[in-house]
Amino acid sequence: MLAIGLGIWSVVNSLDQGRKRLTLHDPSSAAPPPPADAVSDTPEATHSIIETLDPAHLAKGRIVDPRGRPVANARVRCGDIKTRSDHRGLFKLPRGSEKIEISHQDFFPATLASLSGPRREVPATRESADTGEDIILIPGCRLSGILYDSLYSPVEEARVSFETASGTYCPPVSTTSKGTWISPLLQPGLVRVLYSHGAHVPRSDSATLTEAEPRQGLEMVLHSGKPVRIRVLDEKGSYLAEARVWTDRPVHTGAGDSIASYLGQTDDLGLLQCAIPEPAPGKIRVRYTGYREKTVAIPPLDENSGTRDLEIRLEQGLVLIAHAVDKVSGLPIRPDSVEVEIETDGDFLPAGNVTVQHHSLDDGKIRIGLPGMAGNYRLRVSGEGDRYGLSEIIRFDGKKSPSPFLVRLTPSRSRFQGFVAFDQEAVPRALVELLSAVGTWSGHTTIYGVRVARPTRAMMSTYTDSSGSFHFRQFEPGTYRIRVSHPHHATYQGAPVELPLADSARRYPLRLRSGAILAGRVLSPQADGIGGIPVVLSSSMCAPRSVLTDPRGRYSFTALPAADDIRIEVGSGEENTPGINIEWAGRSGPRSAAIDNISITAGERLTLDLISAGGEESGGLRGSITLDGQPLATPLVLVSLPEQGRSPVFFSAENGGFALSPLPPGKYRLSGQGFPFARELAITSGEIAELAVSLESLTYDLEIASNSAGESLDIPCTITAEMTTATAGQRGQAPWTKRTLVARSGQLLLEGLLPVTYRLFLEAENHVPATVRINPGKGRSGRATLKRGKKTRLNLKKPSGEIFAGEVAVLISDHSGRAVHNRKHQVNGVLELPVLPPGSYRIQVRTRKKPYEFSLNIGAN
Repeated sequence: MLAIGLGIWSVVNSLDQGRKRLTLHDPSSAAPPPPADAVSDTPEATHSIIETLDPAHLAKGRIVDPRGRPVANARVRCGDIKTRSDHRGLFKLPRGSEKIEISHQDFFPATLASLSGPRREVPATRESADTGEDIILIPGCRLSGILYDSLYSPVEEARVSFETASGTYCPPVSTTSKGTWISPLLQPGLVRVLYSHGAHVPRSDSATLTEAEPRQGLEMVLHSGKPVRIRVLDEKGSYLAEARVWTDRPVHTGAGDSIASYLGQTDDLGLLQCAIPEPAPGKIRVRYTGYREKTVAIPPLDENSGTRDLEIRLEQGLVLIAHAVDKVSGLPIRPDSVEVEIETDGDFLPAGNVTVQHHSLDDGKIRIGLPGMAGNYRLRVSGEGDRYGLSEIIRFDGKKSPSPFLVRLTPSRSRFQGFVAFDQEAVPRALVELLSAVGTWSGHTTIYGVRVARPTRAMMSTYTDSSGSFHFRQFEPGTYRIRVSHPHHATYQGAPVELPLADSARRYPLRLRSGAILAGRVLSPQADGIGGIPVVLSSSMCAPRSVLTDPRGRYSFTALPAADDIRIEVGSGEENTPGINIEWAGRSGPRSAAIDNISITAGERLTLDLISAGGEESGGLRGSITLDGQPLATPLVLVSLPEQGRSPVFFSAENGGFALSPLPPGKYRLSGQGFPFARELAITSGEIAELAVSLESLTYDLEIASNSAGESLDIPCTITAEMTTATAGQRGQAPWTKRTLVARSGQLLLEGLLPVTYRLFLEAENHVPATVRINPGKGRSGRATLKRGKKTRLNLKKPSGEIFAGEVAVLISDHSGRAVHNRKHQVNGVLELPVLPPGSYRIQVRTRKKPYEFSLNIGAN
């Protein structure tokens, strides 16, 4: 009876890597509440209105998972009509229903644009008549757990954050009064869980979620530490949300070695409340998207003091800032997803070396941390209300952050989504490309001296997430091909398909096949293996690729699709930039063996040996360039003679040195693009040619004359010279870009010039200022003529006779009404007008009161 009165208790003793605790489970206690987005599996007690409608006016649908298995008890809603799927995944709605929302606690929600009516053809069997259109739901996973302190008491109001392998944003959750927590719906894959609390040292754990095991439980014990409040601000004192903070504890393995421990990230007020272990680590390290990383020393912590406050200010780094707005209203839109693309060989492909932040920012703001590497970037932004936008091309020089810009979002007029699977398993990080249906190849390129066909440039491309899903938006309706590439599976390139699909909410399945393997050895005529030899493979079914043989001469190509036109060939030289043909016209490179029309099936392993017949030994070029005795970094081009075959542009280094090899023997011409020059040279077999180019800056002889007598000016003249059309590289090479000189007589010699345009501004006493342009590359001398003029002084007084002092605006117009002078002057009783040539002028002097106007005639004398 005593046992009945007290209840039945079960005792579980858990040991998990030192986290020892005794857990008492009370069967009478309530289970943790379900998450907010969860849906009860118990069918609703109320009858659906669907049961009262005529079956002839209903359309069927079937809800399945990616493997085709029915999803029972899924909630289906269309406006005010609600129903659920049965055990076969079937549901019914009125014909013509639009915007159908489908949800289930174990699957990600989906929205269907419309549901077609019943089939008109007579079904072959009753089973086929009972099945409707398939709507695929993507399964999700959940984590749950309980959090204890070192005394095995539940930790309340602790923050539990999640980081997924795909980088998908997942909002954090808080623990209940019993220390329990349940995660939002997560995608399958590796998930990192971080526990943080203001009075406990943060800890992390990880779990791998799979479709076979979609729900997992975790338990964690937090230890107490020294409470700290870390506030992260920018240079202006604004809060930085989602700044990430670590502690660095030095170790004795090396002078600069340390162990980093992640503390967490700041909230919307730039604040992180946590605790650090004792003894306190040496430093705190803070990172934030678009700002420079900062490491600060932790001051000594008093054991008797309370919470320690730390304020850290970060400096602006290389960042790209964009704002997502509605194209029609101009109002900001909070982005749902942001994809960053970088231009590579003429295509825009997903960029993997940038950091993106947009979830915690307001007004549709997007922050992208850029690497210190120049390139052309582009953004694809999806926002609420199924809006989508593609930004303009952002040109980044690698040194200065681009100016902020707008990404204008419009309702998606086209949409295509799908998933990639292999043997019923999702394939993450697969490259999905949308190609034009007109041809699959465009032009040729050269890899290791072997001419191969270049694949068609992708119109749009993206990577699949951890669930194998992908999507494209805002493309022109038409016929397309889809190409899928993955290093572990055969390349997929399907037949042309009309996009968008009839129902853009449906997911298009793409299934990959096992890749074939082509392997072998590269042998010399004496049957010895040759290491370090490039082997190039090409086919109409996949992009060209290359490998280098190992020391025993072995090569291997994996993940090949089934094809019957594969060609392999031994290459030579260095791998070239894709998309640039650097073949030397008329030059024969090393002879190589090739095998054409190789046929291989899916999953097959084929072995073929290649014989390298050798060839003429190549040479090379090495040299240096100086300008006025100083090293010069400049773009260069090598041209073969007489065929005029051009190399891609290469650069001399900061020390002026350059090198290019291997080169087939023959005659060449080296020319510069920043500072034009040309030098001819000869390359001999097996030798490195040395070439030293010594350049001198240009000079310009300027004669300055006065139109009063047409003779050289005999008074001092001030000349301000400035570059106007130089590129950034030429400005960096120039001895100077702007300088002011004084010509004591009518002759001036300008030195240290480049072959670009300069603007000269000339001023002399009693002469009208003039501007001339010169280009030393087109001429080394010239003449500038200054017109004689007159300088006029006006005495300014107030109506009371007092001297006027202050600011006045002066507008001078000639006889045709054209303004020749319009600027403000600070005066103290005397206003000096600029030198004007002979003629009639209208002068207007303006103060805050009524302007004063008068006419001025300047005679020829």
